[in-house]
Order: sequence, then structure tokens, then C-alpha cells
Amino acid sequence: MEWRVVYSPSLEESEYLKKEIIVFRGVPQPIYKIPLKDLPEEGLIGIEIPSLLDRIIIGPTEYSQVMYEAFCDLLLEAGVENPSDKVSISNIPLRR
Repeated sequence: MEWRVVYSPSLEESEYLKKEIIVFRGVPQPIYKIPLKDLPEEGLIGIEIPSLLDRIIIGPTEYSQVMYEAFCDLLLEAGVENPSDKVSISNIPLRR
């Protein structure tokens, strides 16, 4: 399953999304970050990385092993137990 989030603050603002200006390919632009923290007092649970993430599949790439190690490290920092069980490398090419 893949998620896509669309946020339009001109239609409705959220106090939970955090605005930040980043430079991407030389162009400054606003981005909105979603804090992945449970807010049980507001009925929002299951949004933290350990419970939200099922797996990460790294597609065919020249740097798959380096990416594997980086994702495992990041998941460990995010509190995921046994992150190597959640990350795999795929050699199946993308179809068009």
C-alpha cells in the first residue's frame, strides 16, 4: 500500500503540520512535515513509525546495499525492533 498526502493550507489549515522552507534543486520552497507521533488524547494512534511501517522494499539500484544499511539505521533510531526484518532488496525491474 502506498500513501499520498495532499495538504492545501489555503482551504483548511492544520495545527499539526509543520511548515519549513527547503532548497530543492536550487529552488527555495515550503514543505509541510507530518510529525509521526501518537496523540491518544485526540484519538490519533498507530501513526508512529514502529506501528505504521510494514516494510521497505529497495528497488533495483546501484546502491542497494548502502541504502539497506541506511534504512536499517534510521528505523533503529525510530524505535523499530529488528529493522533488518523490515527492509529488503528487490532486483525486479520496474515495468512501464
